Amino acid sequence: MLVGNEEARLGFLKWLKGWKIGGKAALLVGPPGIGKTATVHAAARELGYSVIELNASDIRTKDKLDRALGPSISNQALIGKSLILLDEVDGIFGRADYGGMDFVLELMESTSVPLVMIANAQDSLKIEKIARKTETFRFQRVPPRLVELYLRGILAKEDRELDDKMLQAIVTYSKGDMRSAINDLQAASLGEIETEFESPERERSLTISQSFQRLFDASNTAEALMALGSAEMDPKGKIETVFSSLVTGSLDIEYLANALDVVSQADQIIGRIQRTQEWRQLRYFDVMLAIGLFYAMRGSKVQFNDDAVPWDLKLRLWNEAKYFAQIGRILGSRFQTSRRQFSAVFLPYFAIIIAAEEDGDQKLEHIGVDEPTRKVILKEGKKILEALK
Repeated sequence: MLVGNEEARLGFLKWLKGWKIGGKAALLVGPPGIGKTATVHAAARELGYSVIELNASDIRTKDKLDRALGPSISNQALIGKSLILLDEVDGIFGRADYGGMDFVLELMESTSVPLVMIANAQDSLKIEKIARKTETFRFQRVPPRLVELYLRGILAKEDRELDDKMLQAIVTYSKGDMRSAINDLQAASLGEIETEFESPERERSLTISQSFQRLFDASNTAEALMALGSAEMDPKGKIETVFSSLVTGSLDIEYLANALDVVSQADQIIGRIQRTQEWRQLRYFDVMLAIGLFYAMRGSKVQFNDDAVPWDLKLRLWNEAKYFAQIGRILGSRFQTSRRQFSAVFLPYFAIIIAAEEDGDQKLEHIGVDEPTRKVILKEGKKILEALK
């Protein structure tokens, strides 16, 4: 069953029903999880088409696209009535696009079968070139009332019950993403998310610091999930903020290790998504990080802290902050990262390594660090080494 976007779905069905060789390709645009791909498959079944589906972000180059689609285009007599579906076509753009975009534009002009493309980037300049040459169908987020009705229908069909507060939290948190709502409903119905929490309506005007403090103070997974979801910040920023708060806090070493392991896994997931361009997997990010942290911390409390240098500097070092900022600027570029990221992650380890070297001072001088800064870095590195003994 498809929910919402009736006009766009009906328009697409009419396009496919009336498509003839030489006709325009179709482009379905809208946020993830609202039924774009499901619409294509449902229309194809209705009209007797088989679907040849490719994720365009995984096959970006012209050669790969040609190898993947060539047999389908040239063997229609064998394959039968079919259409080509290129999902996440906005993933073709970028420096990794070696002719992939040109291939898609050529395919739009020459294909003998219906070509359907799906993009998540609404109103993006990146897809404007395609949109001008296609029949474009714009999908919107599903309204909260429709999400709620659909979820209640699932509960009734499965003969399950769920607390109204939890159901409202799932609806609010999904932000119109039906796929996310259904996944959260399943987790909640299995008891993987507790049902006691404050009204989600209160989460809408929270500041960043309030959102993260509620995450750390959460008494159940529902509160943790709602708090992290209310933080208007990209996933990398959430990881850095959680990391900074954890390592400047006073968690027991066991809980800290477990919490940092969760952060590490979340960071690996983001790295994998960036490499594969599977951006739809981001819908699981908040669930994994929030619930993982809740169980790792086991009720231990942490204070929000987004300090760019999230390790215990002692009061005396605040007078020497400019020296750490200088080393962050110099080495951030060498490590191909930002000054903030270098200071937050690499600086303590760098100080230890350089202090352990007999010629540490000369190495710092060689990379352009002035004498006062060298003294501060070496002094701090030696203090850390002493503390580790």
